[in-house]
Amino acid sequence: PADQRPKTAAYPELDDPFAAPVAEYVRAKFEAAGIRTVYQQTYPAETTDLTAVMSKVAAANPDVVVAGTQSVDAYAQVKAMIQLKWSPKWLYMSNGANSPVEFPDKVGKGNVNGIFSSGDWFPGSKATGNDAFTAAYLKKFGGSVNDIDSTSVDAFSSGVLVESVAKKAGKVDNKTIISTLHSGTWPTPSGELSWDAYGSPQGQDLLVQWVDGTLQAVYPAATAQHAPLTSKPNWAG
Repeated sequence: PADQRPKTAAYPELDDPFAAPVAEYVRAKFEAAGIRTVYQQTYPAETTDLTAVMSKVAAANPDVVVAGTQSVDAYAQVKAMIQLKWSPKWLYMSNGANSPVEFPDKVGKGNVNGIFSSGDWFPGSKATGNDAFTAAYLKKFGGSVNDIDSTSVDAFSSGVLVESVAKKAGKVDNKTIISTLHSGTWPTPSGELSWDAYGSPQGQDLLVQWVDGTLQAVYPAATAQHAPLTSKPNWAG
């Protein structure tokens, strides 16, 4: 409903080619939808203390924070907001918050709920080979399926891709891998993968969110494990 939508947004962004562009993409979409930008800053990659940056974010008091982050700076942003005793209604972090084990360890288990991030895998995914991957992972490393980081799935899927190329082309030199993967769609535990002529991956990531202490897919609806929380709870401290 219109009266429940965010009116203002802030964009603290790491100077990184895999972080800032995500936030800038969302900013363009949000501004086109009428969500007013009240703060935007790109901070250097070597920044470790983000208290000053997040103090400015808090002073702007946006409804939603869209943070272009990797891992260490994502943890630092959350710690700074906790220290400032300020919490936005909605918080999205492009990376860092999508680590099911490291994120709660770094920021505290009581401080994760409601935070959004992006991901390409979730426990229980019906992607090709996921059941076999999950069983093999748990047999070797133990734990539960909720402890599996999506980067482990991606690494395994890379191996699946190389194996698929070997079976189809009979060799795995770089030129062969590139030309072969540019033809068709390739099923992996990370999903159906394909690339355009420039090597850019096709398709979209999942929107994931921390719900009841676990990272769950909340969009698109066809693959969602849980309805998205409509607002982020306050920090536990």
